[in-house]
Amino acid sequence: MITRCCQSARRTVSSLKFVGFNSYDLHPIVCVKIWHRMILSTSFYACELLSNICAKDIIKLENTQRHFARVIQGLDHKSSTDTTIANLGMWSLTGFIDKCRLLLLGRLCTNSCFSTMKHIVCSYLATVNVDNTNASTSI
Repeated sequence: MITRCCQSARRTVSSLKFVGFNSYDLHPIVCVKIWHRMILSTSFYACELLSNICAKDIIKLENTQRHFARVIQGLDHKSSTDTTIANLGMWSLTGFIDKCRLLLLGRLCTNSCFSTMKHIVCSYLATVNVDNTNASTSI
């Protein structure tokens, strides 16, 4: 699932690169907003982000974001990306996913008890397996 998400994001970035999605035509901060609002939301659509994500999948996600940072700044694909991500003011994707989880939880807390979204998430949470040895859920 995460592999499909990463491939979708890379394809979108590559297709937009030739129509002005680079450091020469658009300001990098505008590109970051497009990344967060359009590319990530469409790439993460229908992904299971409430469950735990394994370390290999996190690395794939972070590599995808590094690829994006290189493209919008016009850097070579072998250049260092630690500073490019920091210069753009971007969060790591694990932090972004955690932020989205907290926003969902906040929306659930403020919704009425009869809302459809609350019932869907509660029914999903009822199916989550609890690991008694670890005393944690898979959320």
